[in-house]
Amino acid sequence: MLLRSFLICLGATCAISSFSPPTAALDNANSHGARPADLEGREWQVSNYFIDKKQTWPSRRIGQKGNPYVSFESGELKGSPGCGRLTGTYQRSVRQLTISAKWTDQKEMPCGSVERKDAEQILKSLTNVRQIVVPPADWHSDVLLLADAKGSTQITLSPMQPGKDLSELQDSFWHLEELESSHGDFSGVIVEIGKGDISFSTVSYFAIYPFEYRLSGLEFSPTAPVAASSNNKQSRRDRWVAHLLSATLRKTGSYDFSQGTLTFFGKDRQAIVVLNSLKQEGIENRRWRIAKYRGDESQQGDDEGLLDATEPAEITFLHGRVEGSPGCGAWEGTYKISRDRVTVQAGWVLAGFCYPAGFAQDHLVGNAFKGELLIEEKGDQIILRDLTGKARILLMPY
Repeated sequence: MLLRSFLICLGATCAISSFSPPTAALDNANSHGARPADLEGREWQVSNYFIDKKQTWPSRRIGQKGNPYVSFESGELKGSPGCGRLTGTYQRSVRQLTISAKWTDQKEMPCGSVERKDAEQILKSLTNVRQIVVPPADWHSDVLLLADAKGSTQITLSPMQPGKDLSELQDSFWHLEELESSHGDFSGVIVEIGKGDISFSTVSYFAIYPFEYRLSGLEFSPTAPVAASSNNKQSRRDRWVAHLLSATLRKTGSYDFSQGTLTFFGKDRQAIVVLNSLKQEGIENRRWRIAKYRGDESQQGDDEGLLDATEPAEITFLHGRVEGSPGCGAWEGTYKISRDRVTVQAGWVLAGFCYPAGFAQDHLVGNAFKGELLIEEKGDQIILRDLTGKARILLMPY
């Protein structure tokens, strides 16, 4: 979910943006991380890029799941800046690297102006590359930095591998069935796989387990509880299960997904965690994109009076809690469902800069969620209406 991903990634982001050691220090090989030779034969996520030494993160079109990436193999470069395709050639000699690439738009769904600018800037950064730089060991990361002739970082690459990094299961929800060969009382436990983290959720307890994909496989970090609503017997059981799950996930060596069952294996290939896919019904246990919302009376909407969300906005309903973003910043709160009605009470959190357009959307989306709303299912979409029947929100699944 957006808020927890923002908080988890903030530290890594600050580390990258504030790091500017001498080139000689960067060139020292890191025996615990990626090496220049690891560049070839795999896909790499474009985590960020630099224009005139200014660090920039690729924009994401609304509803986009895939990340910008590049691959290097046998002199051929392939990838995508997030929209359209990157193709070209490269030459590598130990740490030295030169790239000749081009970007082509996609015919079926042409890129927007922001995406085109992103693509052009990533392409420019790639063509400025002259060397591969390895970060120092205290980064504890497998990123590779592609730098220009003077050693200034142009592109930050992070390893990725669908089928081994959980990316193909992003935004999925699961029942906890087995933990360390125990079939204990795991009723009410829901596990969600997000972008770079797994969450544990019950009615009384919530925790997050951040993970990173490294060349050696998945690596889970120690975590702390995010919320505990009480200290009764049920809450203490949930806390114990959450702590056991945290410790067990840190033993992960690999995983396998087959016929609705996701199994995590230890280094010895013994099953340590078993999850069963959760059937998604109604508004709960699903991450939703806020596709449209009701504007003010001066704005022209669609036939239902709704405006398209121009900033990526989302919401997830899980165990009485909501998380997401109205478009800028993040929100967290609670919800209640009674038959075909839902009431949302959420607070807004901002930890950074917000453009005026983002503030305007936040305000209108927040207003649209106010009060008791009727839930109308329309195919795989949901329309939330006020009690007079006026449409307030259109939700679409990610």
